Amino acid sequence: MIEVRKASVLYEDGSWGLREADFTAGRGEFIALTGPNGGGKTTLLRLISGLIPSFYKAKVSGEVSVDGINPLTGPISLSGLVGYTQPDPSLQIVGVTVYAEAALGPAMQGLGTSEIRERAIEAISEVGLEGIMKHSTAILSSGILQRVSIAGVLSMKPKYMLLDEPTAHLDEPSAGIVLDIMKKLSNNGVGVIAATHDPRVVELADRSFIVSGSIRQGRWHGIGYVRVNRNPLNTAKSSGDLALLARNIWASYPGGRPVLKGINLMARYGSLISVIGYNGSGKTTLLRLLAGFIKPARGSVNVYGKRAYLPPEPIMVFSRPTLGDEIKYLSINESKLLVGRVSSILDKPIMNLSRGQLQLAALILVASTGARILLLDEPTHALDPEVKADVIEALLDLSSKGYCIIAATHDKTLASYSDEVYYIDDGVLYRE
Repeated sequence: MIEVRKASVLYEDGSWGLREADFTAGRGEFIALTGPNGGGKTTLLRLISGLIPSFYKAKVSGEVSVDGINPLTGPISLSGLVGYTQPDPSLQIVGVTVYAEAALGPAMQGLGTSEIRERAIEAISEVGLEGIMKHSTAILSSGILQRVSIAGVLSMKPKYMLLDEPTAHLDEPSAGIVLDIMKKLSNNGVGVIAATHDPRVVELADRSFIVSGSIRQGRWHGIGYVRVNRNPLNTAKSSGDLALLARNIWASYPGGRPVLKGINLMARYGSLISVIGYNGSGKTTLLRLLAGFIKPARGSVNVYGKRAYLPPEPIMVFSRPTLGDEIKYLSINESKLLVGRVSSILDKPIMNLSRGQLQLAALILVASTGARILLLDEPTHALDPEVKADVIEALLDLSSKGYCIIAATHDKTLASYSDEVYYIDDGVLYRE
């Protein structure tokens, strides 16, 4: 049994993660944690998993127990008992291949070679990645990495599985696999706790809780509901000047097959463009190429202006402790991103932000660089519905002011408000 009694978490910057929170969860239960960004969902998972206060420094009061063990002594005491997947899989994965990542946990548990191999292969098969077992994790998309990180925890066979935004990076088929895994685990006696903004997770769970400083049982009224104060695709814009032109682009990673195949893309200032497609189809590779981080094997990319890139790992855009430290050196633009949402996160340490807050902070930073070509990888990832609506409004506002925005996304709402939508499948780009 997981028991949290009158638990309060006060981070070193003076912000509260939780206040007088009570929560219980048993083995075999599937529990969904919902609520606004910054409400404390990630803090609760970090607390139960032993990462607070060992890795995330904070003052903790109250009592926390996992099957009678106090996790506040550190995560090592919970080895084999609790498994935790972070919302950003790139920060969790250390194995150089998919197999190595899945084998690492059992190896650290001191198991024999044959059992390590058996567990790793079983976990990889569970997440549907047996076909890429030998692939390097360095070249995988964020969606594929999400499933790899889950395999890395599954192979340790924990009694409690804690997942932070487990479906946020995923296309629908991949999300279906993860939903099935969570339900199967709970049916087999594993306690499953998922922090989420995904209504599919909430509907599948046995119980749901709203986390907003305190914790109360129930379903958050905002889950899955995104209200943007504009009609989708309702504004016919006049074409602006050419911002970016990609012609006959081919790209591949060392030793691999082509990831992009003969792609042609023209983007103009004053447009919001969405690129959709399955995990691993080439969306992230395309944005990295347009941003200039990788070069095409064939073809050309011409860029007519300053560009800025938001990677799927938002923490990678930060080099200073807080968002406030970052943007004081930049030319702040007129984006609505900087109105209303900034005060609560401006001076909060980046490492203490929730995944949704971190996503918003990274968006603000990228939009404040002075670049008028914004290349955004999953810009609405991990945002609660209210903040997501604000972000979509902000992107529409920027495009109406002459910015060129290209977003790789699984977000159907964002795509519905875009001026153009492209679909990428196995490295080939199609106009929707």
